[in-house]
Amino acid sequence: MSGRAQLLILGAVFVALLAFVYFYEIRGKEERERQEKERSKLVEIEADKVIRVSLLRRNESPITLEKRDGQWKISQPVQAKADSTAVEGLLQALADATTSRTIEKPVLGKYGLKDPVVTLNLEEGGKKYTIRFGDKDFSTSNVYVAKEGDPNVYLVSDSPHTKATQSITDFRDKKILELDADTVRQIEIKRKGDTVMLNKEKDVWYVTQPLAGPADQATVDGLVDAIRYGRIQTFAEESLNNLKQYGLEPPTIRLVLTSGDKKAELNVGSKLGDNYYAYTPGRTVVFTVSKDIEEKTGQPADQFQSRDVVRFEREKVTKIEVQGEKGKWVAEKKGGQWKVIEPAGKDKKSFLDYRVFLALEDLKAEKVLRVGAVILKSPVIVTRASGDTPFQVEIFKKDKEWFARSSQSDKIYKMNEVQVQTLNEPLDHFLE
Repeated sequence: MSGRAQLLILGAVFVALLAFVYFYEIRGKEERERQEKERSKLVEIEADKVIRVSLLRRNESPITLEKRDGQWKISQPVQAKADSTAVEGLLQALADATTSRTIEKPVLGKYGLKDPVVTLNLEEGGKKYTIRFGDKDFSTSNVYVAKEGDPNVYLVSDSPHTKATQSITDFRDKKILELDADTVRQIEIKRKGDTVMLNKEKDVWYVTQPLAGPADQATVDGLVDAIRYGRIQTFAEESLNNLKQYGLEPPTIRLVLTSGDKKAELNVGSKLGDNYYAYTPGRTVVFTVSKDIEEKTGQPADQFQSRDVVRFEREKVTKIEVQGEKGKWVAEKKGGQWKVIEPAGKDKKSFLDYRVFLALEDLKAEKVLRVGAVILKSPVIVTRASGDTPFQVEIFKKDKEWFARSSQSDKIYKMNEVQVQTLNEPLDHFLE
């Protein structure tokens, strides 16, 4: 046999050995581990196919959870929507549970299984399972378990036990309102002698009552997010028969969110510690919400008003004129370049347009006032801008207080002195 033939044979044997190692030792090991894990599973269930769960706990009311039309509901001890995440977490923990020890011919009382801590009944299609959880072992991280129809006792991780012993509150849905916050187009807030109305147009919020005008987007978004991400803190009473004792008849605050033809209402009442009593029509339960909800819905009406004295787009401004206590100057943009055209002789230096734009953008009111709330006469500073969207801003000083007025609004803005003084700087401040 030639040397080449021997090499080919050796090569073939080597490949065969590699194949054996791969398919038996590597792939085979993975499959054997999978099969071993399947054999050690506490119970063979598919979490997403379970349709009913009941929990019987020592000295507590039974809890029954049922899946209807794809949604988990609590049918006992109260009729309520369930927190799907909590229920699915319990079922997944149970589906993933594996046994680490098997005790044959056990004395049930020795493992706390004569009077179980919790008995869990499941229905998965036509199959039914009963699982009893007893005492924990010395490590406190594992628990003894018995299964209906199985004479043995098993030791498993306490994860399913922990989830099965949660309170009824943990299994309840704690969303404050059933409404998609992203689709809300109108908000109504009613307080004693005060109503705030907000409308959303093309993703921008506007105040329509009490003072019509642009809304402070961050303030409105903060309110919507408080409702979206806020959760019920506690459940106070499973009826609406005693609203008065919770300060809910009438409520201190009534919030109505509208999305298309759907409305969601939240009523807020008396304070309880750091929380506030509340209820929603159609839901026969009084609950509590965090103070953040009360603060966001109960803030003064003017807080919802935009604090911006003027709104503009820099690239659309082609001319700026400022008349202040330190003189008058005019700058104009030609061919994409800004130049000072008044006073004469100042066009040699570069005009720092961003400085005046920042000064205008930083004009944010401390408070928004109604027309006529303050009698204003001669302005101290007048700024005029020309271009696609011309505007004028007037700054007034009265009794050591500063106010602003804009051609874009009929409101009066109470200002901080530091904000307005930049516009009162001499021209050299805006030159390079």
